[in-house]
Amino acid sequence: MKRCKYVLSISLVCIMILAVLLSSCSKAETAEEAKAKWPTALSIGTGPMGQTLYVLGVGFGAMIEKGLNIPTTAETGKASAESIELMRAGQAEFGFVTGDAVDDAFKSQGVFKGEPPATFIRTLHGGHSSSIVWVASAASGIKTPADFKGKKVICDWPSSPVMVRSRDIILDAYNLKLDDFTHITYVSGAESAAALKEGRVDASFFAGGTPIPSIIEVCTSMNAVIVPFDKVTEAVKKPEWSMFVAKIVPAGTYKGQDKDVLINAVNNAFLSSSTVNTELVYEVCKVLFDHPEELAKIHPSAKEYTLANAFVGAVAPYHDGAIKYYKEKGLWTSAMEKWQKDRLAYVQSLVKK
Repeated sequence: MKRCKYVLSISLVCIMILAVLLSSCSKAETAEEAKAKWPTALSIGTGPMGQTLYVLGVGFGAMIEKGLNIPTTAETGKASAESIELMRAGQAEFGFVTGDAVDDAFKSQGVFKGEPPATFIRTLHGGHSSSIVWVASAASGIKTPADFKGKKVICDWPSSPVMVRSRDIILDAYNLKLDDFTHITYVSGAESAAALKEGRVDASFFAGGTPIPSIIEVCTSMNAVIVPFDKVTEAVKKPEWSMFVAKIVPAGTYKGQDKDVLINAVNNAFLSSSTVNTELVYEVCKVLFDHPEELAKIHPSAKEYTLANAFVGAVAPYHDGAIKYYKEKGLWTSAMEKWQKDRLAYVQSLVKK
């Protein structure tokens, strides 16, 4: 009888061990199955060719492709609004988007009027500071934005909420109206640079991390002026311009720029859609943010994608895959958990409105 009980006990133990092994295999298979469902190619929404967002997108894409063996493309486009719409349509998994554009997309306002609230937007990293810089030909005589009167200025970018606001804050600060000058639609950094060099326009705005490639091209090809936004410190105190901060472009950043220049800037986050696989986002975070030395080689702005800056300026809730990554790094605090809970509740409230 004792022998039977002993044999039975051994059998039960074996069954339990087998169950654990089978469970482990099942979990491993599930993980593999999930990985098999990852996209065979990835896309990152960026900005026009020649702008910082595009350079960052190419660099991020190369790191992701190398680390995960998934072809990754930087999609040239019209910046934030288009990147959000690409993610909405499932045509891009990731994108660089300004905080004000995220807020507009959540509230279905501005260029997103008539669209459903973009509640799918999720943050991977708080991002980098994006400078808004006005450049004029020296021959135009423009020394401040007040001199735009009677000139030809590239300053319309309907698909970029932050650039529309960057134009409007200038109009407000300097008591200007659009009718005071010929306002021309922005196409790309490369096209604006070409228009300035060829004398087709007197001034244009550019956006990106310092230094902006298109401005380097302009300043090395012709006599150009970095137009100071000398009223920016007071202007950004107004509630309607609260998305901006005052920033300095250090002397010597561009050829011929011998003084510090005041400008306005806005934060750009690296985002994804909530529909993108959690493990994929986690692996993307590892590939990018575990290698700051590789990021730094892409562009000076990529140096801002450090763990210390991961939560700076975020507007959208964080992706579950990003949260997993930051928890592993010991960075996901109770304060961040509360922030995440509050942001998710806010996003859900938008659906009910």
